[in-house]
Amino acid sequence: DSTEIPTHVYMDLGLNSGESLIDVYLGKSEMLTKTKLTANKFKCYGWEPNPIWYKNMENMEKKYEGITLFKKAAWISDVKVKIYHDQLSKTKQEGSSIMVNHKRANKNIYTNVDAIDISKWIENHVKDETTLILKMDIEGAEYDVLNHLKETGLLCNAINYLFLEI
Repeated sequence: DSTEIPTHVYMDLGLNSGESLIDVYLGKSEMLTKTKLTANKFKCYGWEPNPIWYKNMENMEKKYEGITLFKKAAWISDVKVKIYHDQLSKTKQEGSSIMVNHKRANKNIYTNVDAIDISKWIENHVKDETTLILKMDIEGAEYDVLNHLKETGLLCNAINYLFLEI
């Protein structure tokens, strides 16, 4: 039944190519091994603001039922933001960040994108009885988002497992 509430939710903030999310979805992720969870009744969500990945995201959603992807930045409010592209990358694939002071951000090469209040999204879409795994690799914005999750009470009350790259 597709309306059934999933027992496990995986949220990938900073999806990039989507490899981590696909591994969780297929039950092959090292993260699942660490949590001792299985891929049973898993719903996977991913956020990626860099347009270079949009076509890949569309293909993933077509291929895998149970995956929902958002072409938005995970952030602390619903606003428009600039993602600054990596000054070392010619393809805009490495290290795009909404943080203008990110060590590799090129202040002159950016894309305007929508951002979403990730705390509000969790409050509206994740039920209390759901096990929530949150993976966050958002190139310097982790600090603001983590603080926002703490301020809203979700960091300790809704997120069961947190994987970060900072």
